[in-house]
Amino acid sequence: FPSHDKADKTIVVTLSNPKGARLGAISTYTYTIQDNYALPSVAFMQSTSSVFENSNQAMMDVMLSAPVDQDVVVTYTATGISAVSGEDFTVNTSPITIPAGGQRTTISVGILNDLIDEDHETFKVTLTGATGADLGDSLEHVVTIQDNDNQPTVYFSDVFSGDEATLDPTMTLVLSAPSNKEITVSYAVTGGSAIQDVDYQFDTITVFFPKGTTTAQIPFTLIDDLLDEEDSETIEVSLVSATDALIDTTPSVYSILDNDVSAVLVTAAGGTHVTEGSATDSYTVVLQSEPTGDVVVDLSADAQVMVSTPFLIFTPETWAIPQTVSVTALDDDLAQGARAVEIVHVMNQDKTQDARYQQVSVLPVSVDITDNDTPGVSVIETDGSTRVTEGDPVGDRYTVVLTTEPSADVVVRVSHNDQLASDVSIFTFTPDTWNVPQTVVVT
Repeated sequence: FPSHDKADKTIVVTLSNPKGARLGAISTYTYTIQDNYALPSVAFMQSTSSVFENSNQAMMDVMLSAPVDQDVVVTYTATGISAVSGEDFTVNTSPITIPAGGQRTTISVGILNDLIDEDHETFKVTLTGATGADLGDSLEHVVTIQDNDNQPTVYFSDVFSGDEATLDPTMTLVLSAPSNKEITVSYAVTGGSAIQDVDYQFDTITVFFPKGTTTAQIPFTLIDDLLDEEDSETIEVSLVSATDALIDTTPSVYSILDNDVSAVLVTAAGGTHVTEGSATDSYTVVLQSEPTGDVVVDLSADAQVMVSTPFLIFTPETWAIPQTVSVTALDDDLAQGARAVEIVHVMNQDKTQDARYQQVSVLPVSVDITDNDTPGVSVIETDGSTRVTEGDPVGDRYTVVLTTEPSADVVVRVSHNDQLASDVSIFTFTPDTWNVPQTVVVT
């Protein structure tokens, strides 16, 4: 083989031990071989190659343009382009050696297999230096790692539910395996009893999985109305398509739980108290949720109190406005003392147009009545006194009357000492005659 040494070489010829002659003045001759050999070059045989990510390693051939008589040592580096060192490939950057007399060797780079669906990725190996050879032209080799993973599948994690007052509700999507691609998923509302823009709103129809993630949220808005509706209304959502992923077409359902109750609220702050002949009181009535039609509440009061209206009407426009009921005690002449009576509220079945409100029971209001009547007997004397004279057959007189109406007959007895006489000894007041004065003549 040609020597790898670039220095000139010499051959020295020396004459010695002549026979039949003697050595002349010049007995040696030096012949110089001038070196005209250039070092071979080292380079990659190919500039590109590709391997599957489960191939374990990528092999690249390095070639000398001509063999030499000593080992050629070549250094190199491996750097990622889209592939990442330590995640997609590993490399031992110890120099490679082409043995003396040889022309070829191989660089081996380890390939790491993963379970992530991703684009094909690349890295490059660069020859950086050589001992015993010059660097040639093809100094870079680009390796493409071909992904061997199937596309992941997108599916709903479950069925979902929430109160209609829930803020920022979502439906969760799951990716069966992480991906190194950004995945876009399109979805659509495909059924359910809830109504778009009445019960809910979807602002978008796509959702994204950033690289490496396995969950994403479909956001939407619930509309919190004031209607007492079905216990729950539903939104059915289905996946339509996805980029770089498969889809599970099984729909999911979000159940909107109603938070409204058909009820009538009766408020009597501090209780309801009235007094015969003077103080009145009031209370308010209002619906708790919006009705679908008119709601009519009938009022039934005890005979001892009077209310300002016999019924209350609430409409879908006025249901939230409290209506005031004024209460007045009947000012009678009966001495009944303090007592309590009830004002009863009944849903008018014929005039109430909301089926749920037809089934509602309304609490009564208890009214405390203070009586202004005191039981008593009034005696009225003629000219303010009663005077009689012995032997005067006319005598004097006074009247007796009740101060309040009795609930039954009241009997009054007249008694006196033996110096007086009266024309009656007993008289009776009835609930009809209690206020008719009765006269007693005294002699």
